[in-house]
Amino acid sequence: MNKMNALLAATMIAGAAIALPASATTYVVSQTIGAGGVTGTITTDNTIGTISTANITAFNLTLNDGTTTFNLTNSNGQVLVADSALTATGSGLFFNYSAASGLALFQAPTIGSSVTYFCLQVSGCFNPASIPGQGLRITGGYLNNTKTGNVQFASVAAVPETATWGMMILGFGMIGAAVRSRKVKTSVSYA
Repeated sequence: MNKMNALLAATMIAGAAIALPASATTYVVSQTIGAGGVTGTITTDNTIGTISTANITAFNLTLNDGTTTFNLTNSNGQVLVADSALTATGSGLFFNYSAASGLALFQAPTIGSSVTYFCLQVSGCFNPASIPGQGLRITGGYLNNTKTGNVQFASVAAVPETATWGMMILGFGMIGAAVRSRKVKTSVSYA
């Protein structure tokens, strides 16, 4: 019985550690922009509602202008979010192109370098015509799409969290321990 109590205590401690809330949400981006597009992921700190620069913890985006590709990450670039047009929900990331102002800019090597970027902007993503939409540039040409309204541009990644897998494995282990057969010694006495 002592071993069973120890196993139960260890299970409860492991379950408590595994059941901690998730600390990040990963969104999958897949956007066609002109002859190219953007694919990859954006990770936030699990904030629901308006997203700021501080809420984006990582990004890994492949920019494609139709002839050249560039892998833009938080290691070789920066992100800038201005105003309140970028929001997160349990299902995805949204950008409100009809807001009074707003910008979400992922750029390498630094913000303002005007070289390589993926941008969502109310006033046109560096487009001289200032038309709301998405923009993409890798060293040469500029691609853009016009957008209006509150548009989803990324969806939640459909990958089970580590805690989910841990709890499932732990559950199977507990079931195995519970149904394990043991030899029982019985003694018979005759009167």
